[in-house]
Amino acid sequence: MASSMRNSLLKCAVSYNTRSQLLSVFAKSKPKFYAHISKDACTRNVVSMSSSMLMTLRRNDQMCRVHRIEHTAKVHTELDAKLSEFIKDELSKEKESGGELKANGVEGWKVETDGTGVILTKSFKDESIKVEFDVNDTVDQYPEGLYDDPQQAEAESPALVSKPPFEVEIKKKSGRTLTFMCEFREQEMEGQPEEEEGVEDQFDIVEMRVDQPSDGVTKENFYSHSTSFMEGELYDMLMDMLDERGIDNKFINNLVNFASAHQHQLYITFLNKVHSFVKEK
Repeated sequence: MASSMRNSLLKCAVSYNTRSQLLSVFAKSKPKFYAHISKDACTRNVVSMSSSMLMTLRRNDQMCRVHRIEHTAKVHTELDAKLSEFIKDELSKEKESGGELKANGVEGWKVETDGTGVILTKSFKDESIKVEFDVNDTVDQYPEGLYDDPQQAEAESPALVSKPPFEVEIKKKSGRTLTFMCEFREQEMEGQPEEEEGVEDQFDIVEMRVDQPSDGVTKENFYSHSTSFMEGELYDMLMDMLDERGIDNKFINNLVNFASAHQHQLYITFLNKVHSFVKEK
């Protein structure tokens, strides 16, 4: 019995992480069973305790644990409440600021969406034209350095818009394709030199490829040509080729409007889901 009590005592002492507390408690009890704590275990000799006091210590230990859990839950609940209220305010602001953003489609094009992905299609003579893009991580902010004063930047910066990189595919009746990988030009800061007169393109052709990869060949392994090494006159004619098929400034403006509205709707859906998650108990 003494050996069993000694083992229980040492176990209890470890859970409290203090031997002095045990000694003060044991001194107040009438001993029925005795356990000896060595110098290595306690740095003191002696201790007498009753079996009832051992039960009291264990009960106190459980109460301490319950208190810690309740305290953690309370803090967690308060943080969730603050987060929920913040997201609610953010939702209200986003709905107000995006009131004019409506994904009504792109004039002259058939629109298909799949989550963040968007595909636009139309016909041109005997060709089919497809424009494909994704609105994830495409929000365009004012460039760094455009405003010297941060408050001015916040007050005067244009509304955030989505300017995704996009691919244009021209497909012949035979099935052969010519694909252009395009990107929007960076927004210019005041004081930068203007481009040559008559050049108003809002995007650049970055790369292009002919035909599609055959079975077993991925796009990453399929040859594409960078326009950085392309002769200027050839590049201009390719831009005119896109313009002739409706990839002009009017289309680009409509694409930006649609992409911005679509991205904004997805963001509001995201905020609603986060808000619902935080509120769930």
